[in-house]
Amino acid sequence: MVIIMGNIITYIKKNGGKNFDEAAFCEVDSLILSQISYLNFGAVLDKDRQFSIKIKDLPAHENYKELFSGVWSVRDNKRLIEAAAESRRFSEIEIGFYINEIDKFVEKQFSAVTFKLGEGKFYIAFRGTDKSIVGWKEDFNMAYTSGVPAQLSALKYFNDAADELDGVFILGGHSKGGNLSVYAAANTDKNKSGRIEKVYNHDGPGFRDDTLSVERQSELKDIVEKTVPRASLVGLLLEKNNNYRVVLSRAFPINQHNPFNWEVKEGNFVYVKKTDALSQLGKEVIDEWLEDKNDETVKAFITFIFDVLRSTRSDSVSELLANINKSSKYMYNRLKIADPELKELIISAFHDFLTASKDAVKKSVLKKLPGWDSKEKS
Repeated sequence: MVIIMGNIITYIKKNGGKNFDEAAFCEVDSLILSQISYLNFGAVLDKDRQFSIKIKDLPAHENYKELFSGVWSVRDNKRLIEAAAESRRFSEIEIGFYINEIDKFVEKQFSAVTFKLGEGKFYIAFRGTDKSIVGWKEDFNMAYTSGVPAQLSALKYFNDAADELDGVFILGGHSKGGNLSVYAAANTDKNKSGRIEKVYNHDGPGFRDDTLSVERQSELKDIVEKTVPRASLVGLLLEKNNNYRVVLSRAFPINQHNPFNWEVKEGNFVYVKKTDALSQLGKEVIDEWLEDKNDETVKAFITFIFDVLRSTRSDSVSELLANINKSSKYMYNRLKIADPELKELIISAFHDFLTASKDAVKKSVLKKLPGWDSKEKS
């Protein structure tokens, strides 16, 4: 018998008839709720922190269309919500405690929502990077500083939820949201950490040693489950160990970060043995470049790049791309007036990055690592 693979939407359609008592909460369920956390729940939820709506009620809500404002892949997200709303597994999940904060001054993009899975059991989903430029900037800030604002907000969010809600928790998130879930679990007090059953990090970046030590991450290994797609780049940034599993995705490499492209079969992810050659090469190049640069140089490089992007007067990546001709002129003008010493530093850093890339290729990395052969499936 040939078993056809699918994605998180087909998973709901095939497994949605079983509730969490009949089939335990798993990593695919976590990715689904992590993806749902990208939606604009401010359009449908009450202002207070209580659970005021169920997933089954979303499609009929008068502000249903606004739920998808600002998200990537609107069509896929609508299909996901509609499948979840019709399923026995997800339809009765209650939604509440939504928060969404964007602060350009402190460079913070943070959002989280809590799903009530049943009596005394909650899933906290931390949103990954949205379309905002400040959100992308905060992600890059993790390379040179510890305890970025979103990480501190994630810890506060979990602590507040644990104080207000009686029961146990599962934490999770996709991309930066995965990083935030691990950070919150690692930094809360022992009493609260004892109430965390599981932490799911779906292709979220790792940590600097002064943010979260390898030793502390090791202490969490029994409850943290990290998954990355085969061509992962985001999830391997600052990753110091190999405590992750690799999910098959046949999408073009840059699209493998998208949860809708992760393959599911028989209620579980389809796992492969290793990330592919491109992913491993990218990790080696970035690791080598960061190791060779001090924090001030990395900060100057990243700050300059985002100052150029901000010169376009765009608040989001989609806005920048929609006005690419005008944006390009603003960026060019910003580059022209840049401080000569700063320009020299940026050019030097970029040159070093290219050198690191060439060195990695010279070591025959691509020849030693598995490529795209689908026989790699485990």
